[in-house]
Amino acid sequence: MTSEEPQHVGELVNLVRVLIVSIREGGIDAAEGADLCRAASDLTLSVRHLLPKWWMRAACQAAANALIEAAIHLDAMMTAATGEPT
Repeated sequence: MTSEEPQHVGELVNLVRVLIVSIREGGIDAAEGADLCRAASDLTLSVRHLLPKWWMRAACQAAANALIEAAIHLDAMMTAATGEPT
């Protein structure tokens, strides 16, 4: 974090780092992973308009779409495991 960044940016970065460690250690299940993918997609789409180049915005859109596809896959895994739709 640079001195010009607002404090909440540093807090967000730290939260993401804690989240990454939790994921790596297996601290979330498929349903939580699907929710996380949806939230990450929403975050990605919320910053898309800030990107200066069209190809950056297209890459951002593709990443958001991939996260939604991952959430759908995780939902299907939970449905197959539990027999109940999520």
